[in-house]
Amino acid sequence: SPTPHQSTRLLSPHPIRAAHRAAPSRMSSRVHFLSTPLSQLAPNASRYEIRFSAPDSSTLSTLWLVWAAFGLLSTLATGILILAIFSSRKARASAFNLYLAGLAFPDFFNGANSTLVALLNYSKGAYWSEAVCEWQNFFVVFGFTGSFWMNALVAFEVYKMLRMTRKLESYMAPSRRTVLLRCMMVYAFACFMASWGLWGVIPMKVQLHRGALCLANETSAESALFFWAFAAFWTSGLPIMIALFVGVMTWYNRLLPTKAELAAVAEATSWNVVEAGKKRRQCRRAKQAREISLYFIRIFICLLLWFPTTVCYFDLRSVLPLFIASTWCFCQAIVQVLTSLTKHDVCEAVCDLMLCRLCRPSTVAPTGHTMSLAEQVGIEMSV
Repeated sequence: SPTPHQSTRLLSPHPIRAAHRAAPSRMSSRVHFLSTPLSQLAPNASRYEIRFSAPDSSTLSTLWLVWAAFGLLSTLATGILILAIFSSRKARASAFNLYLAGLAFPDFFNGANSTLVALLNYSKGAYWSEAVCEWQNFFVVFGFTGSFWMNALVAFEVYKMLRMTRKLESYMAPSRRTVLLRCMMVYAFACFMASWGLWGVIPMKVQLHRGALCLANETSAESALFFWAFAAFWTSGLPIMIALFVGVMTWYNRLLPTKAELAAVAEATSWNVVEAGKKRRQCRRAKQAREISLYFIRIFICLLLWFPTTVCYFDLRSVLPLFIASTWCFCQAIVQVLTSLTKHDVCEAVCDLMLCRLCRPSTVAPTGHTMSLAEQVGIEMSV
């Protein structure tokens, strides 16, 4: 039998280790990391108990594997688009193409991290850790906020171009440095919004939602009021209001030229050479403004594919709506990239990147042939 001293050691573990195990960690106070099996959920369970429930491990593994596959496709699509724009001299010369790359970066960041987290969870057969839980909440909120605010930024720039074109004023696109600086400001604001769940001072708390993914969600009436009145307003509500205001003002002031107006300007004849030149320039600028506006309108429509994620905040016992909504987020990025390829110079840049034609040989005149001034100007403009 053990001696009294040995019995004391067996019954009373090391005091420092015992205190370390008993004291709750600082991260645990910020993260709700416990899940109740869905089979043990009471029929009259509250909305918060439903959120903390989780399906069986095989269902979770299937969810993570599918999310990893779609996240990888989203990452590849957005990464190729960004790399193609910055690697093409012609594509990156346009400020709107740089804005397009800035639009794709939040989706790229979200897709890459989502793929990594899903693979980690799938390899373990359970959610990886509390630290990964907090990180997932950060990059999901960053991608969500960054996408909405980048669209608002581009909408304002398109509105400025249409307004100046309608007034027959010369529109100067922002420089590359200005575009990159504005994008960095949006990303900094998105990081600020995404870090709220890490402070531990707001009513909302990062929680393991249905055992599959981590999001900052309300846990009481106070936190619900904070989320819908403050957090949701600054992440998506305000940029949506800005984009809608720009659209309404564009329609009300008739800033978007119609095809009939373009045809009327193009068919107008004048015996004055100067006047005819002005009309040609007016028609060309109006046509370019219309093409760019319709192009980004299609991009804005793709943003609506984010809205199915709101099902995460509805308390449904079935995990299928959450699975479909989260998978649809990756499809949103893929559809946005495919829509971006409708712009000729962007499509050409992507084709050059995929076919390794980034370094094209310079055009050289044949021996014994002297190029005219028009040919030299054409070559320079094509480059």
